[in-house]
Amino acid sequence: GRLHDFDIWFLDEEKDVVDSIFSSGHMGSRKTFSTDYVNARYVKIQLRDTNCLQLGEVGIYGYLAGDTIPVESLDVLTLGADAARCWSTKGSRILLTSDTYEWDDSQYAIVADVPNGADGKLHMLPLPKKKTAADETFGFPDFAVEVALLDRSLVIRGEKEGSDSEFANLGGHFIVLHTPHVHQHLEGALLQNMGQQGRLGRYPLHFHMSESVH
Repeated sequence: GRLHDFDIWFLDEEKDVVDSIFSSGHMGSRKTFSTDYVNARYVKIQLRDTNCLQLGEVGIYGYLAGDTIPVESLDVLTLGADAARCWSTKGSRILLTSDTYEWDDSQYAIVADVPNGADGKLHMLPLPKKKTAADETFGFPDFAVEVALLDRSLVIRGEKEGSDSEFANLGGHFIVLHTPHVHQHLEGALLQNMGQQGRLGRYPLHFHMSESVH
């Protein structure tokens, strides 16, 4: 449902305010806030409209920058071995469709930075709304919650040598060669540490003898 306008205060060990954020009302089940103050330890939330009181539930999950969330505090999503292995990249977003009659009662989970996928399960950052291991389908499989990977991130990364190495300017080399009659399409990929300085034809992305290239 809609949350009213509210203020967030970050407090230190002495409960003194070190940072504050104002947030306007919004629809949805998740909103993320952060502070650059390393000494922030507590969070205080207060609605702007104190005359409006509605029943509801707010879950707050926080951790120190640079630290990892304890595994026991993470949620677990069971997908099966194939999907879990392919979807285990940290930070990936996985959509969980609504498990109620409300069309907008969906949410997305974020894959945590821990070893994942080996047993068909993924550790996720804590979900705002918990889902049971077996959702009620009312006898019809079409009522089951569905999952979908929202990110299609593809990273092509070359080895990176230290700055004092003779190979410091030599990265990876991605080449498509001698395919004049084969359609090639590359989209949505991130190239890191690619290209080889000082070497002829060793570009980060190289189409060689492929004729028409767009």
